[in-house]
Amino acid sequence: MVIRFYSQHIHFPARGNAIMDLVLSREPEIVSHVKTINNLGNSDHNMILFSAHLCCNVYADVKGLRDCRLRDYVKIR
Repeated sequence: MVIRFYSQHIHFPARGNAIMDLVLSREPEIVSHVKTINNLGNSDHNMILFSAHLCCNVYADVKGLRDCRLRDYVKIR
């Protein structure tokens, strides 16, 4: 189901016969393996388990930090 350019990934009831939970994404292939698992404590609600396929760029910070503990502050003054 597509709602205002979002894809709904829950197509099964998670509480009784009602579809009450939402997992929405703009890209349909970003979410997979959606399923219900055990009840949440003593509740009649089931937990939803899904995989989100995300990628992010990791940038290494190559900025050097000076170790000021080894400085001779008497000579600097």
